[in-house]
Amino acid sequence: INIADLSPIGTNFGRRVEKYNVYRTLSIADLPAGNAEPAGSGAELLGSVAHAAAEGTASQGQLRFSFVLDNAAPGWFYFVRPADANTEGTPSNIVSFGAQGGNLSPVASFTADPTSGDAPLSVSFDASASSDPDGLNGDITDIVQFQWDFEGDGIVDETGSSPTTQHTYLQPGQFGATLLVFDSGAGFAVSSAEIVIGQAGNVAPLASLTAQPLSGQAPLPVQFDASASTDDGGIGNLTFEWDFNGDGSFDLSTGSNPQATNLYAIDGAFEATVRVSDSGALSDTASVSIAVEPESLNLSPLAALQASSTFGIVPLSVDFTFVGSTDPDGELVSLEMDFDGDGFTDAAAASADKTISHVYTDAGQFKATLTVLDDRGGSATDQVVIFVNEIGNQSPGASASFSPDSGDAPLEVGFDGSNSSDADGTIVNFAWDFDNDGVDDLSGPDAVVQHTYTNGGTFSFKLTVTDDKGGTGTISKLNAITVTNPANIPPIADLDVQVLDSGFPLLASLDPSGSSDPDGNIVLFEYDFDGDGDFEFSTTEATAQQFSYPSIGSFTPVLRVTDNDAVSATDTDSTLLVSTGWSSVAVSSVSKPGSTDVALISSGATGLKKRFVACYTDLDKGPLLSVNANPATPTVWSLPVVAAPSSNSACSILAVEKAPAVFFSLPGGTGTGGIGYVRSQDGQGDVWNAVVAASIDGAGISAFLSAMIANGRPAVMGFRGLAEEAQFFRATDATGSGFDAAVPVFFGEFEEPLGVRAVLSDGRPAMLMLTGSSEDVRFKAALNTNGSFWPEEAQIVDEACSGFRQNLVGAAASTVSGLPMVVYRDDVAAGDGLSIALAQNTEGSIWVINEDILDLPQLDDVRITGIDLDVLNDRPVVVFRYARQFQVPGSLTFIQQGSLAFAIADDASAITWSPVEVIDGLGRPGLSAAIAHNGSTFVVSHFDAESGELRIASRPTSL
Repeated sequence: INIADLSPIGTNFGRRVEKYNVYRTLSIADLPAGNAEPAGSGAELLGSVAHAAAEGTASQGQLRFSFVLDNAAPGWFYFVRPADANTEGTPSNIVSFGAQGGNLSPVASFTADPTSGDAPLSVSFDASASSDPDGLNGDITDIVQFQWDFEGDGIVDETGSSPTTQHTYLQPGQFGATLLVFDSGAGFAVSSAEIVIGQAGNVAPLASLTAQPLSGQAPLPVQFDASASTDDGGIGNLTFEWDFNGDGSFDLSTGSNPQATNLYAIDGAFEATVRVSDSGALSDTASVSIAVEPESLNLSPLAALQASSTFGIVPLSVDFTFVGSTDPDGELVSLEMDFDGDGFTDAAAASADKTISHVYTDAGQFKATLTVLDDRGGSATDQVVIFVNEIGNQSPGASASFSPDSGDAPLEVGFDGSNSSDADGTIVNFAWDFDNDGVDDLSGPDAVVQHTYTNGGTFSFKLTVTDDKGGTGTISKLNAITVTNPANIPPIADLDVQVLDSGFPLLASLDPSGSSDPDGNIVLFEYDFDGDGDFEFSTTEATAQQFSYPSIGSFTPVLRVTDNDAVSATDTDSTLLVSTGWSSVAVSSVSKPGSTDVALISSGATGLKKRFVACYTDLDKGPLLSVNANPATPTVWSLPVVAAPSSNSACSILAVEKAPAVFFSLPGGTGTGGIGYVRSQDGQGDVWNAVVAASIDGAGISAFLSAMIANGRPAVMGFRGLAEEAQFFRATDATGSGFDAAVPVFFGEFEEPLGVRAVLSDGRPAMLMLTGSSEDVRFKAALNTNGSFWPEEAQIVDEACSGFRQNLVGAAASTVSGLPMVVYRDDVAAGDGLSIALAQNTEGSIWVINEDILDLPQLDDVRITGIDLDVLNDRPVVVFRYARQFQVPGSLTFIQQGSLAFAIADDASAITWSPVEVIDGLGRPGLSAAIAHNGSTFVVSHFDAESGELRIASRPTSL
């Protein structure tokens, strides 16, 4: 809205304007007037716009604002007038927003006289030729409004109903005078004319434009040149503006520079225009057409370099040509030469048919390099090596002799190059390649040298001599030296055995320091401590080893040494007789050892004495078997008895109503796998009842089971693999004739169960679990003595505990305070030993952890399996299998070492422990081990993983 047109308000009225009122009416003559809407007026007040919302400068009389009309419709006339406290002037008669239905737009036409001249220039404008085709008269009389924009800057300078007007241009320049006409139906039309205003004596410039190239593939760089443009004040009087894409917007001004560059990144047709303007504001334009094709894959150019000479003496003149250098999909734009290969351009050629010459004034070897660049940025190189020698230098002659030419390794050979010569100088360096592998082994000024061949074979050698001017000469002798390996002399093993303590356990020292190797060195010392043929310990050090013998028997230790040629020798010394300690007996064997457990059974109901009963399984789905010991002699065991016709991996034995009973894994299969339960009909396990299914779980039951008596009934903890749940099962009566539904204890918290053990805590069932996925030990105690309710959250015994190669967790309840404890392998904290955790309350919310409680003899980096835990007079007792895999130095041979071990704590705190006793050191680590005692005898059942034997070891508790 041009405020200056709102008569009689005038240019400065905006300083007092409060708002702008917007009206509409169906008749252009129905104008609102007065301080308020007159009665009967057809004009409708639509709303107002605050003066502050207007844009522009009031002092220049130009303000703009916008007003959104949601209900604008054809046929209406819209008016605006400023208002201040309801005092208004005459409204503007601007018409907008469409036309009445069927209205034809008018025709705008005007003349200007004159259209050019020097400033100040008065121009008369006449729009009498404008008309309205569907108006009442069809001529100029039907045009109701004329709007004039004399400069073409988008601002209406004059609005009126007269078709003629006059305007004076005070400044030079080129102006697009524009006329906007409206008819009575709100139709409008526009017409423009160019007015050129100059200065006295100034003539408009003449633009001229060229471009190179005019076409090509994207991205296309184009050079523009308007330097041929002229002006009466000279080209230096001109400024240059550039519209590269022909959109009417000038993208770049280069000032007085008539040249410009533009990169066309996309394809298309473009009309590039330059506008040249002189100091008098007169201008002219010129255009060129640019055709940009779509970008295609650029093919690399080909560089081809030829040299007139590639060798000679200084000064050497070489002509370089480039015939054959080309670009398959464009043209070469650059050919650059680097004469000496130092990475810097020394010269350039305009095209591939040119020749560049260069004179080499220094001697040496030079990589002359040609680099070509195509018009799309692709490049390629080619090289020619130029050899330049000093004037008159003759290459030296190499000569070599040697002795001896054969012998046993290690063979020292003398080499003599003193007969080498240089006709025009002296030899300054001798470089020897003793095995002719292309790498100099010795280089220096000495002509006579020695070299020792340590391995057998046939060897060639090469001598390279260099003179004082850089010339070289070589001599090679093929298959000149033959070296043989002498026959190996075996090592000598020497073992000295000394008894350090004859008590229990017997302690002996095994000293290998007298061993030797006449023609090499010993790389491995292996010890078979018990003389059974299995070497339990290996080391590379010749240091004495102390070993304790806790088992009864006759033992002849064996030392085996291996030298650097993988030849071995053995030696023995005295035989050790041990009369006190562990005794071991094999009672049975299976094809694939599974799990074993042992318990002391009180058989008072049948009149029998208390006895040990052991059970065990076969992973080949063999029967569940049991054996029992003689009550008076625990080293004598019965023949195996079938307790159940088939079993799988796990078993756990306990006394139920003074008779042995076993929970075990049923073989997997749909509707068949799960947990089985069987109870003996007598107190010693000779006759067994039918199997009762405690759980049917298909093939998903885990290898981990742990039995207990929960509130007078047999119960078991197990891991249900398909559901990933650790569950509690309890019998419906005291003998186990049936079982209640499983109660989940741990669920959705782990993927790799490594151990499950049951324990009583304050008379309530409790479960300890070690997992591989969460790498921690967890504890839960039931909320009642029946184990039917369990807390949701577990107590963490030890977090950040790695369970690598951990098999079973051992657990037992203290007989003094009834608090649980657990022993486990912790790879993170315990190093090579075990950790034991002791609960400080029945909920297991606080634990005291003793780390690395045991020192394992002769082994580190071990793998511990088959852990079980018991208590004797408040002292924790632990049994476990441990092993490691040892690689023989310098070979691919691995030795598996392992033993069955036992240890007892010094007191209930479990902080200090007695030395580890190796019960069975056969070197074949088993999968399972279990311990029980009757107060006077420890009994351990365990498998031998190699033979499949079930072994029973025992010793008095008093030792």
